[in-house]
Amino acid sequence: YLDCDRYMEEVENFRMAGFVDDLSAWGAELIAVLDDQAAYALMACGHPLAHEIPVVFSGVNYPNISLLLQYPNITGYADTPDYLRTIRMIESIMGKARICLMNGQTFLDRKIWHALNEQCEGQGPDIVTSAQGFYFAGSSYHCVREGETISPILKRQNIDMLLDTTKIVRMTSDSIAIRHLMWLGRGDNTLLLYTKRDYTTKRVGMLFDNPTFQTINEGFGFADYLLGGYFTPLESQIRYMATGIKERLEGRMPRQQVTECAKQYVLNWHVLQKYGIPLESIPVEYTVMYIPFSERYRYHILVGSILGAVFVLTVIVLLSFSLLHERRRKREALRNLLYEHETLCLAIEGNSTYAWRLEGDSVSCDSQFCELIHHRSGRLLLN
Repeated sequence: YLDCDRYMEEVENFRMAGFVDDLSAWGAELIAVLDDQAAYALMACGHPLAHEIPVVFSGVNYPNISLLLQYPNITGYADTPDYLRTIRMIESIMGKARICLMNGQTFLDRKIWHALNEQCEGQGPDIVTSAQGFYFAGSSYHCVREGETISPILKRQNIDMLLDTTKIVRMTSDSIAIRHLMWLGRGDNTLLLYTKRDYTTKRVGMLFDNPTFQTINEGFGFADYLLGGYFTPLESQIRYMATGIKERLEGRMPRQQVTECAKQYVLNWHVLQKYGIPLESIPVEYTVMYIPFSERYRYHILVGSILGAVFVLTVIVLLSFSLLHERRRKREALRNLLYEHETLCLAIEGNSTYAWRLEGDSVSCDSQFCELIHHRSGRLLLN
């Protein structure tokens, strides 16, 4: 774990070189790196082993192609952000919105901003600077039209005024004042788009009242304000990496040095619940992740519980019936035993004494008595 968020580039590269030294000591066969900073630091640290040992990377949003070309032994999987699709996803759930993103002057920031402008040019969203964004310059609104998507949060607040156009607000992460962030984050139609993870963006989403969307998967599933976005989930990136590791350990090289990962529209169920966004409002092509077992299979659990209750009740009824039947059998056996006992006692007392028993409208007599009165054995009807 490099913990790159805490270090500048020089220290980061030095730490990476130390890790590679350790790998040399115990004879590693392959190096696997996850995320942009780890992949970049491995190539930038200048360690000789980085040119020799097979390396597989994954989860890289912006692979440094010029640096990669110097390392033919390094292959991997990229998840290049798709800003336009993510913005369309936001609009499908939240309606037209003011989408803020933290962006500075670093190489990665400039690359993000260039890609975003390139993808969104002529596609509808307005791109404004932070100064315009703070004062909502040029924002126009309209009443909700029939069939128009409105944020469930606005609906609960009975707000029926929506932005005419989605606005993308660039906030300068190198110099923005926190009071401006806190003020901007309270906007009804305002939310944050998470495009990078570093010390300037790590906890900014906590200042916004609305959920945060993202074009990268860092923090997804952990932070309770990151709702989701259009990207490759970490679970998928690990599977891609495992495939690449297997391939390289078998001595095979992929057809291309960088392979693009398949993206998904993903949302965090817990964050949906936190912001009161119903599942019914989510398009069917979106994947809702981290649904608890009891929630995902609640109908199965309900049906299973009912069937279980019916089964237990049936068993109880059958056992009760069996118990009653057994009691009746024992009672009959006891009565027969008493009758035989009485008969035996009478037989012992004298020859002229005969046993009989009243059964309904007839009398059951001793066979010897029946012979005495010249009657066939059985019952005597009472007249």
